[in-house]
Amino acid sequence: MMFRGNEQRNGYGPGQMISGQLQWRFETGGNVMSTPAIANGLVYFGSRDKQVYAVEAQTGQERWRFATRRGISASPALFEGVVYVGSEDGRVYALDATTGQERWHVELGQPIVSSAAVTAEMVFVGSGGARPGMRGGALYALDRQSGAVRWQYASELGFYSSPAVAGGVVVCGGRDGRVAALDAQTGAVRWLFGTEAEILSTPAIADETVYFGGCDGRLYALDLHTGSARWVWQTSQSFLDASPAVNDALVFLGGKDGYLTALDKNTGDVRWQQYKETAEPASFGSPLVGGDLVYGGCSDGALYAWEAATGKEVWRQPTGARIWTSPAIGDGLLCIGTGSDRSVFAFR
Repeated sequence: MMFRGNEQRNGYGPGQMISGQLQWRFETGGNVMSTPAIANGLVYFGSRDKQVYAVEAQTGQERWRFATRRGISASPALFEGVVYVGSEDGRVYALDATTGQERWHVELGQPIVSSAAVTAEMVFVGSGGARPGMRGGALYALDRQSGAVRWQYASELGFYSSPAVAGGVVVCGGRDGRVAALDAQTGAVRWLFGTEAEILSTPAIADETVYFGGCDGRLYALDLHTGSARWVWQTSQSFLDASPAVNDALVFLGGKDGYLTALDKNTGDVRWQQYKETAEPASFGSPLVGGDLVYGGCSDGALYAWEAATGKEVWRQPTGARIWTSPAIGDGLLCIGTGSDRSVFAFR
């Protein structure tokens, strides 16, 4: 389990129907921008209070916490009993998933807000890019067992986006406005694709296509192997930082213009839209697909569930806090950090 569900980052979760009934709420000492990872009866997440937490999935009771030197905005990745997470202290940590005891850490020299993607051999993560105008950073491949750097790809403005991995290729968007596709084993550049603004959205890979949003207000679909554009959709907003979710037929995207949109994954044609009208422009976070439903948080303070095929609203659950983050599904729960009130909510 990891940010956006898996190493392809396609936002496709287990086919569990979540009712929206609140199971528990866990409060931390800082804003929670980290998307939880759920597995083996525990929920793992980071907080701006500098802690990594593991809490019981059924009760929300704390199992353990691990302190870093600065806040954590990145989402943890869980792989074979180890939790991998980056911190704004410039380190990537590997922690025992059961006890929270440190296995290793590596110093990368720049703040890390990019969420790690983990495979059998390596941990891929970006550094730098934590603040607009920040200079320096790289995309790294780390040995999963030791944390040793296998290779790195430097970028002048660093990486806020999280890498996606599929077919032996690592894809990540940079604050320099380019998507880089690199050989997963060697770091050699396969292709580069330039946009007209920085890229904060995490790419989603499905059926050999890379989907991502740019801060130029466009959603792109690129061929995984060549980087050529299959289609481009211009949104009604000038700044797009949400990450898309993909199922067998559709691409789902939350926006700062008050719309959640579903597009045909092959053509980019709009299939349906949901609009949230509020006193100030509503903002939807990055959605998640689970079975026949799409889940997403909104700046109006509610978590929503819609029918994936039609966009019909199934339920909404107010949380009392602005939601900027992405949900996660596992162990019969949907969990989401609210960002503005320092909490994680779990819905049954």
